[in-house]
Amino acid sequence: MHPRRRFLTASRKPAQSEGETLARKARIEPDCLALRGTVCRTCGEHCEPAAIRFRLLPGGRAIPLIDDALCDACGDCARACPVRAIALQPAAPAGA
Repeated sequence: MHPRRRFLTASRKPAQSEGETLARKARIEPDCLALRGTVCRTCGEHCEPAAIRFRLLPGGRAIPLIDDALCDACGDCARACPVRAIALQPAAPAGA
């Protein structure tokens, strides 16, 4: 964990008991600038676990993709998004 995040979260109460994982993941909403054709990689730049990557499309566009296995639902990407196009939603159940 990044030292700054450890400091900022040290006083927070744990959301769940030890051994449980957060059941939330980040999701890109349709208002995302990159999905609408504007160059924006702000969410990926603020994602410490590198869960957000960009897939290049023909014509030079890139769209964000979230790796659920890496996403820790910290919310840094959602706070950084200039159009608030990232939501923290419940993770899909295994096998869904």
